Amino acid sequence: QNISSGRTFEIRPYGTISSTKTLNGSPNTSFNIGGDIRYSPSPNITADFTFNPDFAQVDADVFEINLTRFPTRFKELRPFFTERINVFNTPLELFYSSRIGARGDIIGGAKVTGKLKQGFEFGVLGNLTGESVFSSSVQNVEKAIFGVMRVKKDILGSSSIGLLAATKEEANHYNRIIGVDGNFLLNDNDSIDFQVASGQTEMEYDQNMAYNLSYIRTGDLWGMNFNFERVETSFEINRVGYIQKEADRGWNKGISVFRFSPRINKYGIRRIIANAEFEY
Repeated sequence: QNISSGRTFEIRPYGTISSTKTLNGSPNTSFNIGGDIRYSPSPNITADFTFNPDFAQVDADVFEINLTRFPTRFKELRPFFTERINVFNTPLELFYSSRIGARGDIIGGAKVTGKLKQGFEFGVLGNLTGESVFSSSVQNVEKAIFGVMRVKKDILGSSSIGLLAATKEEANHYNRIIGVDGNFLLNDNDSIDFQVASGQTEMEYDQNMAYNLSYIRTGDLWGMNFNFERVETSFEINRVGYIQKEADRGWNKGISVFRFSPRINKYGIRRIIANAEFEY
């Protein structure tokens, strides 16, 4: 009884001052301030705000030699983006938070996430990048506005349907993305996932759609996983999301995996598992 939700407001400021003096030179002094604010009006809703964030305490990305034609996908480690970020997940990675601040300082940002009693889960995120008010460590700073909005609704007991819209706006360039996705649990063993998305740039090409459909069967004796994916030639999300795709190229791809796993429990054999995979 009389249980409260605890802290509803947190503030985490920081400040740094540095001075460097070289032989026969005058001292060079710089300072930097910023911080984060978190406000939780209810246990299920959280609002985060950041100004000139400091990620010096975050682990560095793992060094990797990449000899492919696609950029490396790094795991997100920055606290502002990792907390409750799962709400933005979709079958196609329409939002990849590491794009934010990759080529410019994060001047400020806001994020609101939560879940309502009616079964609505939502997330809204916005960031402004450019040259820091104090000092920039990035060359050729990119000035851009990032915005992401996600709404997801629980339906039919254990199923859901969702909408995601994202954009990156620059002076003369943009990448605007919208997608609808859903997960339907047919019974204890069968489920269907789908997604339809559009990724457009300032070039405004046609053929900018992507489709994904998956059927999964997880029975004890046998199971299967079927996935079909179509990505059209001008589908572009790599300024906001992540996909291993070259310009002016698309594909139709189908993958099927079948499993047969009878339980023997004789002659010292507990179970035999056989798998067959087909890819087109």
